[in-house]
Amino acid sequence: MATAKFKIAILDDFEKLANTVPAYEKLQARADVTLIRKRLDGSEHIVAALREFDAVLLMRERTFFSDKEYSQLPNLKLISQTGRTSKHLDLANATRRGIAVTGTAADNGVSTTELTVALILALLRKIPQVNARMREEAWPAIAGNTLEGKTIGVSTPACSLIHERSHRRAQRQSAPNAWRWKPCGGNRTSSRYTLIQPRRPAAASAEKNSP
Repeated sequence: MATAKFKIAILDDFEKLANTVPAYEKLQARADVTLIRKRLDGSEHIVAALREFDAVLLMRERTFFSDKEYSQLPNLKLISQTGRTSKHLDLANATRRGIAVTGTAADNGVSTTELTVALILALLRKIPQVNARMREEAWPAIAGNTLEGKTIGVSTPACSLIHERSHRRAQRQSAPNAWRWKPCGGNRTSSRYTLIQPRRPAAASAEKNSP
């Protein structure tokens, strides 16, 4: 008699990314995997959709689980998710019922850093407005602005972390001529940074100054 495959449900994959990663094929070879891309609103829908599954893989904290759901999911042995946030999970009762809870490594901040810079540039250059007017064939064009020499104010404590990560990434990539952020007043915990123009290569500078 063949042993039934371990049944896994992947929830909240609204961006349709789960089955595009290499690990998905490996998982399929070892288990019965079901993608659930419809949002499960409310306890009744969660229980009805997941009653037969042994494990649930969550995309971040989009679905909440309490002991009410655990008590109606007798096969559930594992909850795993992307990220480390757990406010949507009743960890104490999961432990009491023998349901293991795991997560991936915390976000390294790269996406946040890059999106911050992208949004700053989009605001200065008015990219959304220009894009809309171009599609409407509207005229005249909208004038944007430049970032060089300006002081950027970031209203959250995350700004210093963004600066530190951007600086470290530039160092790792050995880019001495890259644009860089300089804390105002020399204080690395400052919420205001100035964009510093890259230094010219020594050879180019010497050539310019030669008689």
